[in-house]
Amino acid sequence: MRTCILPVAVLLLALTSCRDPKIRSYRIAKEAEAPAPAAQPPAGMSMTAPAATAKPRPGITWQKPDAWQEQTGNTMRIGNFLIGVKDNIKTELAVTAFPGDVGGDFANVNRWRGQIQLPPINEAELPTVITSLDLPTGKFQLIDITSTEPLLDGKFKARILGAWLKQPNHTWFFKITGDEATVGAQRETLVAFLRTVAFTEPAATPSAEPANPHNPPAITATAPSTPPPSDMASQPVPPPPASDNPIVWTAPSDWKTKALGSMRKGSYTVPGSAGDADVSITMLSAAANPLLENINRWRRQIALPPISGADLPTQTTTLAVGELKITVIDYANNANRVLGGILYLGDEAWFFKLNGPDATVASQKNAFLEFLKTVKAR
Repeated sequence: MRTCILPVAVLLLALTSCRDPKIRSYRIAKEAEAPAPAAQPPAGMSMTAPAATAKPRPGITWQKPDAWQEQTGNTMRIGNFLIGVKDNIKTELAVTAFPGDVGGDFANVNRWRGQIQLPPINEAELPTVITSLDLPTGKFQLIDITSTEPLLDGKFKARILGAWLKQPNHTWFFKITGDEATVGAQRETLVAFLRTVAFTEPAATPSAEPANPHNPPAITATAPSTPPPSDMASQPVPPPPASDNPIVWTAPSDWKTKALGSMRKGSYTVPGSAGDADVSITMLSAAANPLLENINRWRRQIALPPISGADLPTQTTTLAVGELKITVIDYANNANRVLGGILYLGDEAWFFKLNGPDATVASQKNAFLEFLKTVKAR
């Protein structure tokens, strides 16, 4: 048996909603110094340097379109702009950042598709839905997707127009959400905005304040749906000193330790006759990773349909480990299986996931549950 002490790197992810009671909000269901922007901004862009016109931003500058209204009072986004309001439905752009690659392009695309109730694509389809943009700061990836159903007040289709830029230590997201027509009209404006983005320091690490994990802020749209996923807002903070590590656990002796990667805090290979399974342990912001959204994300990974909040009592069990309460799921489909535990600990959400061939994961269920019982908060 070996004991692992988990370093903590808090990834805070959150979205804000407008304080105006007339605007309804709803949650639609994760470095080299760059060249400076061009001396003359594109048509419609502000001529004033962003450092002089906007609140300080850690390591990044831009020039916003004149028509976009910068929103204040939001500690969780690096940038937040109101673009328009149509029938009390807001269209906004959020600028956020994550450490690492947040699972890569394929995972990010399917997260965003799930937010507007589109089915996941397979990896072979990825080149058909992403557009690459070679801009002064680097190569951005752009996606433009629209829901098939009128999710917003039952009248408008929801649309996501988003771009991301991968750097050695971070991924930056620039994401417009709102109704189909308003978002669609912003494509050229978004690209012009991205041309002005520049970084003032290498490997910039934004900071953020923790939020209430049981009341996460919402992306502004309408109709009931699942909460925003982990990639929709994030401002990472540096890991705390080793003396502040909050969790320990003991892995079964036959689990083989492997490289952690940028997002993992624990990583194991579990051998089996049907093929090896994988154990991952990750920690994200509790505020931006509600229970239902993460359960449905795991279900999508094995092509299962989402469940609703009303289904949670029958689709999950609770494992009490001392004072800790771990939500346990076990789903199988198409010879694949996901066995997972989710623990909310203060402002942190911990994810313990065993996935792989159905037979291998099933044979390890008792060992996995015993493993969860070894988790302790220091």
